[in-house]
Amino acid sequence: TDGGATWTANQPSSVDGVGPARIQVTTAPQMRQPGVVNVSSAAEQVLVSSDDGGASFSTAALPVTGPPVADSFADGSHGVLLTSDGHIWRTADGGATWQGFALPRFVSTAGRITSYNYRAVESPDGTNIWVTGSVFYGFVQAGFIEHSTDGGATWSVQLLGGG
Repeated sequence: TDGGATWTANQPSSVDGVGPARIQVTTAPQMRQPGVVNVSSAAEQVLVSSDDGGASFSTAALPVTGPPVADSFADGSHGVLLTSDGHIWRTADGGATWQGFALPRFVSTAGRITSYNYRAVESPDGTNIWVTGSVFYGFVQAGFIEHSTDGGATWSVQLLGGG
């Protein structure tokens, strides 16, 4: 409420275990963070949310196929989530429901790609989506940027470095 001059830390015990990744602030009172919460003896993929500026938090299970890497919310309703296995998950209702799809695998003229490492996702409007990461081919590592202008229906890729 004072432009960041003072801060209050609040992480309730119900969300213990959420990784140190960034918290996506969609508006002043709304925050979203994907992560892993230890529930009993099992780890559960969840979205940690606050709609009151961090005074309280809630968790909702994520129907994802791999561990969350990053999320990006255009507003309190529209967001995308990137998982380590190369899937993008979209929501239009603040994370209550999700639709997922696999990112397309691409090829390099420099050699066969042996692994993908997904790092970040950004979607300022819910339609344009950027994904960044790195790939290995042989003993060479190169970065990449994948971009969709239609919510993930089609993708273009730019391989950075020697790829």
